[in-house]
Order: sequence, then structure tokens, then C-alpha cells
Amino acid sequence: MTVFYHNPACSKSRAALELVREKCTETGEPLHVIDYLKTPPDRMQLEMIESQLDGDWQELLRPPTDPQLAAEFSAAAVEGRDEFLVLLAQNPQCLQRPIVLRGEQTVIARPPEKALELWAEDEQA
Repeated sequence: MTVFYHNPACSKSRAALELVREKCTETGEPLHVIDYLKTPPDRMQLEMIESQLDGDWQELLRPPTDPQLAAEFSAAAVEGRDEFLVLLAQNPQCLQRPIVLRGEQTVIARPPEKALELWAEDEQA
């Protein structure tokens, strides 16, 4: 199953969703789309997402425009990964988007074509 954390108001998220839908249709895989602002991931889900990312856990953050919230995230990042993920779970609007999970792999699909990396191994086989 492929899981897609989506913000319908975001053009990059909509573009990535179309690419992922095409791939899931081609492969016959189920696709579960989650509007993360309506159904935000909890801390445990964020931890699982972060563990599958090929990169730094701070990549999950979409920099907040609110100066106070930006300061809170800076402080949480200094405290460490756990504090950061707790704060991110409490502020899903700050989650980078879109996030695509397939099997044990996860990507932040910015640009949208990055989502296709999740199918690259299948195509090489």
C-alpha cells in the first residue's frame, strides 16, 4: 500500500498525487490519501515516517511563517528529535508536503517527481 500525506491546497502536493495515482493504477497498488491537516499524524506516525526518510529528521519541517512558532521549532530542534516530533505533531500545518510512503521507503515529494523514486527499483527489475 502507498500512503500519501496530502494538502489539497498545495499545487506541489496535487501534482505529486497525480503521479502517485498513475503509478498505483499501473501496479494495482492501493493508495491511501490522508489530508494531514484534517487527520494529522501523531508522534508515533511521525517517528515511523522519519525513520524511513533518507535524510535528516528536520527535513519534515516546513518553516513556519509565525515567528513565535519558528522560535519554538528552533528550540525543539536543539532539544533533539523527540521534542521536535512532539511539536510537529501538535502543529501539522508545519509538516513538509507531500510525504509519500511505499513499503519501507518514504520521500518528501518536492519536487513532485521525487515521488517516482519509490518505484525506481521496480522498473529496474
